[in-house]
Amino acid sequence: MGLVYSCMWLFAPNKKTRLVMLGLDAVGKTTLLYQLQRTLHPTDDSSNMEPITTISTIGFNVERFQLQGLDCTLWDVGGNYRLSSIVRHYYEGADAILFVVDTTDRARMGSARDHLHNILASDDLRDAVLLVYGNKQDLPQAMSIADVTEALQLHAVRQRWFVQACCATTGDGLYDGLRWLATALRKTSC
Repeated sequence: MGLVYSCMWLFAPNKKTRLVMLGLDAVGKTTLLYQLQRTLHPTDDSSNMEPITTISTIGFNVERFQLQGLDCTLWDVGGNYRLSSIVRHYYEGADAILFVVDTTDRARMGSARDHLHNILASDDLRDAVLLVYGNKQDLPQAMSIADVTEALQLHAVRQRWFVQACCATTGDGLYDGLRWLATALRKTSC
């Protein structure tokens, strides 16, 4: 009977969900955020096809969208982690972490791994799910998803996780990752 009550939200519209997007600087987090907005809110406007231009995020961006019955608030936190004690406040209480890596930047994959594992060690995130976007898959030097999984040592992560290949500039793979995320969030809540 308790399972029935704990899963009733599955059928209730607009369950509030807090998502936090993190990653090192210049991996494509803000481009990914804006491309998700385009994907989730298409328009007939021809400017929707123009390339997305961004500047390095100082602080955060926040967007809201609906995803398969979830009322999502997505926080895009700038990748400059010199103020890492402040960054913790963005992910406290998050239902999911979207972690973005530049699959062409092998030199910083160790830093990305360390940053990700430090974040996931927080007790606040023990029930959160993890979606890793392996960005820049359109480039020939991109790492495979298997290599990204190994480089980030994801098999040591206690949270439910998934790696989605993507290209933030074109939107390829973005919605596939969100679809997995919606399913994982439902399973976590039951």
